[in-house]
Amino acid sequence: MNPFNPFAFVHNDIFRQIMKQIVHLIPKGIRTAVYRFPYGFRLKNNLAKLFYIPASKWMEFRSGPRKGIQMKLKLPEENEFFLETHDPEITHFLCRHIKRGQVVVDVGAHIGYYSLLMAKLAGPGGKVFALEPSGDTARRLKEHLVRNNYINIQVLELAASDRSGQHELLEFDSSTLNALASPAEQIALARQREGVALLKRSVV
Repeated sequence: MNPFNPFAFVHNDIFRQIMKQIVHLIPKGIRTAVYRFPYGFRLKNNLAKLFYIPASKWMEFRSGPRKGIQMKLKLPEENEFFLETHDPEITHFLCRHIKRGQVVVDVGAHIGYYSLLMAKLAGPGGKVFALEPSGDTARRLKEHLVRNNYINIQVLELAASDRSGQHELLEFDSSTLNALASPAEQIALARQREGVALLKRSVV
């Protein structure tokens, strides 16, 4: 047990809001550029470990479009969800275009960061089909549905691609990086995600 952690303040809601605003002001091109550099993912992971206390706990969004939604997040791995800084442009797009009563599809739903928002925007009369091929990740997604009592989401443990046929699903120790890959793409993925362990390979 660590009796003192100078970064314990990261769990504070005020800190979360400040970090959220800072990241949202940075153009997406700059934010994503770090991943193109060698060891980019390793740098991101090391910074996350420095500023976030290892934890897995339920948290509730207290402001913004996800207000009231609860998620069980693993820190520091899922700090982008914790701070609501994971591709804010997509969140803004969904809020502009999803209307109550609509049917929407979340391809690669992961643990439901977007699926839960879609379900809230579509309302009880709408429907969300959440596609998530990883069994472990899909179980966490279903846990979030139960916790938030969202019965308008249907989880489908399926993969989707722009090409027909079988593909290999790569699952990393940071589940936000899971991806489908053809054999020709695997080497590029491995190089891009330097420092992130590959846990499982399966054909879907």
